[in-house]
Amino acid sequence: MSTFTKSVCALTVAAAFMAAPASAAIVSADFRAEFDLPEASFGSGARVLENLGASVGAGVELDADDEIANPSSWDGGVDVDLAADGLLTLTGREEGFGGDFDFASVMISNVMFSQGQEIIGFTVVGGTGIFSSAGLSPFPTVRIGSDFLSLSVDTTGSGNVSDFFFAEGGTAIFQLELSPPQVPLPAGGLLLGAAVMGLGLARRKKRTA
Repeated sequence: MSTFTKSVCALTVAAAFMAAPASAAIVSADFRAEFDLPEASFGSGARVLENLGASVGAGVELDADDEIANPSSWDGGVDVDLAADGLLTLTGREEGFGGDFDFASVMISNVMFSQGQEIIGFTVVGGTGIFSSAGLSPFPTVRIGSDFLSLSVDTTGSGNVSDFFFAEGGTAIFQLELSPPQVPLPAGGLLLGAAVMGLGLARRKKRTA
Protein backbone atom coordinates (compact mmCIF):
# COMPACT_ATOMS: atom_id res chain seq x y z
CA MET A 1 0.00 0.00 0.00
CA SER A 2 1.43 3.38 -0.99
CA THR A 3 2.07 6.20 1.45
CA PHE A 4 -0.68 8.23 -0.23
CA THR A 5 -3.20 5.40 0.18
CA LYS A 6 -2.27 4.96 3.82
CA SER A 7 -2.75 8.69 4.39
CA VAL A 8 -6.21 8.63 2.85
CA CYS A 9 -7.22 5.64 4.99
CA ALA A 10 -5.96 7.30 8.15
CA LEU A 11 -7.77 10.53 7.29
CA THR A 12 -11.01 8.65 6.64
CA VAL A 13 -10.82 6.83 9.98
CA ALA A 14 -10.03 10.06 11.82
CA ALA A 15 -12.91 11.87 10.13
CA ALA A 16 -15.36 9.09 10.96
CA PHE A 17 -14.23 9.16 14.59
CA MET A 18 -14.58 12.94 14.83
CA ALA A 19 -17.98 12.92 13.14
CA ALA A 20 -19.42 10.28 15.48
CA PRO A 21 -22.01 12.04 17.66
CA ALA A 22 -21.43 12.14 21.40
CA SER A 23 -24.16 11.16 23.82
CA ALA A 24 -26.99 13.66 24.19
CA ALA A 25 -26.71 15.55 27.45
CA ILE A 26 -28.62 18.26 29.31
CA VAL A 27 -26.20 20.70 30.90
CA SER A 28 -28.34 23.19 32.83
CA ALA A 29 -31.88 24.56 33.18
CA ASP A 30 -34.17 26.86 35.17
CA PHE A 31 -36.43 25.08 37.68
CA ARG A 32 -39.61 26.47 39.25
CA ALA A 33 -42.55 24.92 41.10
CA GLU A 34 -45.74 26.39 42.60
CA PHE A 35 -48.23 24.83 45.02
CA ASP A 36 -51.47 26.57 46.00
CA LEU A 37 -54.93 26.12 47.48
CA PRO A 38 -56.80 29.09 46.01
CA GLU A 39 -60.22 27.87 47.14
CA ALA A 40 -59.21 28.12 50.82
CA SER A 41 -60.59 31.30 52.38
CA PHE A 42 -57.41 31.77 54.41
CA GLY A 43 -55.07 31.33 51.45
CA SER A 44 -53.05 34.33 50.35
CA GLY A 45 -50.66 32.96 47.74
CA ALA A 46 -48.72 30.01 46.40
CA ARG A 47 -45.67 28.33 47.81
CA VAL A 48 -42.92 28.88 45.24
CA LEU A 49 -39.63 27.02 44.77
CA GLU A 50 -37.08 28.31 42.26
CA ASN A 51 -33.54 27.44 41.16
CA LEU A 52 -32.32 29.27 38.07
CA GLY A 53 -29.38 28.22 35.92
CA ALA A 54 -28.97 24.99 37.88
CA SER A 55 -26.40 22.44 36.74
CA VAL A 56 -28.05 19.15 35.79
CA GLY A 57 -26.96 15.66 36.76
CA ALA A 58 -25.42 16.20 40.19
CA GLY A 59 -28.51 15.38 42.24
CA VAL A 60 -31.86 16.99 43.10
CA GLU A 61 -32.12 20.39 41.38
CA LEU A 62 -35.22 21.67 43.23
CA ASP A 63 -36.40 21.02 46.78
CA ALA A 64 -37.58 22.80 49.95
CA ASP A 65 -34.22 24.58 50.28
CA ASP A 66 -35.11 26.52 47.10
CA GLU A 67 -38.25 28.13 48.53
CA ILE A 68 -38.53 31.82 47.59
CA ALA A 69 -42.13 32.54 48.68
CA ASN A 70 -44.73 30.98 50.96
CA PRO A 71 -47.18 33.66 52.16
CA SER A 72 -49.83 31.09 53.15
CA SER A 73 -47.35 28.84 55.01
CA TRP A 74 -48.27 25.82 52.92
CA ASP A 75 -46.68 22.43 53.61
CA GLY A 76 -45.77 19.80 51.06
CA GLY A 77 -44.66 19.72 47.46
CA VAL A 78 -42.18 17.78 45.35
CA ASP A 79 -38.44 17.38 44.83
CA VAL A 80 -37.37 17.66 41.19
CA ASP A 81 -34.43 15.63 39.87
CA LEU A 82 -33.43 15.83 36.20
CA ALA A 83 -30.62 13.60 34.91
CA ALA A 84 -28.31 14.60 32.07
CA ASP A 85 -29.94 11.97 29.82
CA GLY A 86 -33.41 13.48 30.35
CA LEU A 87 -34.78 11.17 33.05
CA LEU A 88 -37.06 13.32 35.25
CA THR A 89 -38.09 12.14 38.72
CA LEU A 90 -40.61 13.93 40.93
CA THR A 91 -40.68 12.82 44.56
CA GLY A 92 -43.54 13.77 46.90
CA ARG A 93 -42.85 15.53 50.21
CA GLU A 94 -45.59 15.89 52.80
CA GLU A 95 -43.47 17.93 55.23
CA GLY A 96 -45.25 19.45 58.26
CA PHE A 97 -48.86 18.35 58.26
CA GLY A 98 -48.84 17.48 54.56
CA GLY A 99 -50.66 20.38 52.91
CA ASP A 100 -53.35 19.76 50.35
CA PHE A 101 -53.66 21.75 47.14
CA ASP A 102 -55.98 22.70 44.28
CA PHE A 103 -53.12 23.68 42.01
CA ALA A 104 -49.54 22.56 41.45
CA SER A 105 -47.05 23.11 38.65
CA VAL A 106 -43.48 22.21 37.84
CA MET A 107 -41.67 24.10 35.08
CA ILE A 108 -38.25 23.30 33.62
CA SER A 109 -37.22 25.96 31.11
CA ASN A 110 -34.21 27.43 29.29
CA VAL A 111 -32.80 23.92 29.00
CA MET A 112 -29.22 23.97 27.70
CA PHE A 113 -27.78 20.98 25.83
CA SER A 114 -24.21 19.88 25.23
CA GLN A 115 -24.62 19.50 21.46
CA GLY A 116 -27.59 21.50 20.26
CA GLN A 117 -30.34 18.98 20.95
CA GLU A 118 -34.01 19.78 21.48
CA ILE A 119 -36.82 18.21 23.50
CA ILE A 120 -39.06 16.38 21.03
CA GLY A 121 -41.28 14.28 23.29
CA PHE A 122 -41.65 12.42 26.57
CA THR A 123 -42.74 9.05 27.89
CA VAL A 124 -44.11 8.06 31.29
CA VAL A 125 -41.63 5.61 32.82
CA GLY A 126 -43.54 4.90 36.01
CA GLY A 127 -43.68 5.65 39.69
CA THR A 128 -45.32 4.56 42.91
CA GLY A 129 -48.07 7.21 42.97
CA ILE A 130 -47.08 10.76 43.76
CA PHE A 131 -50.61 12.04 44.45
CA SER A 132 -52.75 10.87 47.35
CA SER A 133 -56.00 12.23 48.78
CA ALA A 134 -59.45 10.64 49.06
CA GLY A 135 -58.56 8.27 46.25
CA LEU A 136 -57.72 11.14 43.89
CA SER A 137 -54.74 10.48 41.61
CA PRO A 138 -54.82 13.20 38.94
CA PHE A 139 -52.45 12.92 36.01
CA PRO A 140 -50.67 16.19 35.28
CA THR A 141 -51.18 18.17 32.11
CA VAL A 142 -47.86 18.06 30.24
CA ARG A 143 -46.59 20.65 27.76
CA ILE A 144 -43.25 20.55 26.00
CA GLY A 145 -41.22 22.80 23.73
CA SER A 146 -37.75 22.62 22.27
CA ASP A 147 -36.22 23.82 25.55
CA PHE A 148 -38.92 23.49 28.21
CA LEU A 149 -41.25 21.08 29.97
CA SER A 150 -44.18 21.94 32.23
CA LEU A 151 -46.40 19.69 34.33
CA SER A 152 -49.49 21.03 36.08
CA VAL A 153 -52.53 19.84 38.00
CA ASP A 154 -55.51 22.14 38.58
CA THR A 155 -58.65 20.97 40.38
CA THR A 156 -59.82 24.48 41.29
CA GLY A 157 -63.61 24.73 41.16
CA SER A 158 -64.16 21.03 41.77
CA GLY A 159 -64.76 21.39 45.50
CA ASN A 160 -62.69 20.33 48.50
CA VAL A 161 -63.17 16.66 47.64
CA SER A 162 -60.80 17.22 44.70
CA ASP A 163 -57.93 18.63 46.78
CA PHE A 164 -54.77 16.57 46.55
CA PHE A 165 -51.48 16.31 48.36
CA PHE A 166 -48.16 14.72 47.57
CA ALA A 167 -47.53 11.40 49.29
CA GLU A 168 -44.23 11.24 51.13
CA GLY A 169 -41.77 9.33 48.98
CA GLY A 170 -44.26 8.81 46.13
CA THR A 171 -42.76 9.28 42.69
CA ALA A 172 -43.64 10.12 39.12
CA ILE A 173 -40.95 9.43 36.52
CA PHE A 174 -40.75 10.75 32.97
CA GLN A 175 -38.18 10.32 30.20
CA LEU A 176 -37.58 13.33 27.99
CA GLU A 177 -36.94 12.35 24.38
CA LEU A 178 -34.11 14.39 22.87
CA SER A 179 -33.23 14.99 19.23
CA PRO A 180 -29.92 13.50 18.00
CA PRO A 181 -26.75 15.48 18.76
CA GLN A 182 -25.67 17.79 15.97
CA VAL A 183 -22.51 16.72 14.12
CA PRO A 184 -19.96 19.56 14.18
CA LEU A 185 -19.49 21.01 10.68
CA PRO A 186 -15.66 20.75 10.66
CA ALA A 187 -15.81 17.01 11.28
CA GLY A 188 -18.44 16.57 8.58
CA GLY A 189 -16.31 18.56 6.16
CA LEU A 190 -13.26 16.45 6.96
CA LEU A 191 -15.22 13.27 6.30
CA LEU A 192 -16.45 14.62 2.96
CA GLY A 193 -12.91 15.62 2.01
CA ALA A 194 -11.61 12.17 2.82
CA ALA A 195 -14.35 10.59 0.72
CA VAL A 196 -13.52 12.81 -2.27
CA MET A 197 -9.81 12.01 -1.96
CA GLY A 198 -10.58 8.31 -1.77
CA LEU A 199 -12.78 8.50 -4.87
CA GLY A 200 -10.03 10.32 -6.77
CA LEU A 201 -7.49 7.69 -5.77
CA ALA A 202 -9.77 4.89 -6.92
CA ARG A 203 -10.25 6.50 -10.32
CA ARG A 204 -6.50 7.07 -10.68
CA LYS A 205 -5.81 3.39 -9.98
CA LYS A 206 -8.46 2.37 -12.49
CA ARG A 207 -6.92 4.51 -15.23
CA THR A 208 -3.44 3.14 -14.41
CA ALA A 209 -4.70 -0.43 -14.65
